[in-house]
This record gives sequence, structure tokens and C-alpha cells, in this order.
Amino acid sequence: MLEAFSKEQLAYNTGGPQSLDMLMSLDELTQELAGLEFVHAVRIEREVREGSRHTGLASVVQVMGIKP
Repeated sequence: MLEAFSKEQLAYNTGGPQSLDMLMSLDELTQELAGLEFVHAVRIEREVREGSRHTGLASVVQVMGIKP
């Protein structure tokens, strides 16, 4: 199970890495985790409240995979 800020997060100004190479796309993430059976794999917007510098609407990728 993994959640990471997506590449689109740079436009939100609500926290997360400020460098594209530290952000994920759903395609990159599923390729990197190839071999898992994905039960859940999405890019969504959600509210984050993870401290004063990580608060507000954010763009994230979420995956949940099972090893076959």
C-alpha cells in the first residue's frame, strides 16, 4: 500500500516535494511495481492535514497491490 504526491502536486502549493523527480505519476508507479496485482491504483485530489506546510487540497497517487 502506498500513497505519494503526484507530479501535478507542484501546481497546488500545499506541500510535498518541489522537484518533479521526487513526485510520481500513476504510470511510473505501476511500472515500478510491475508484478503486483493492483487492487487499487488511482490519482486523486484529496484534503491533506499533515502539519502547517502540508495542508489543503493535494494531488496524490494511491496504489494497493498484492503479490500473486
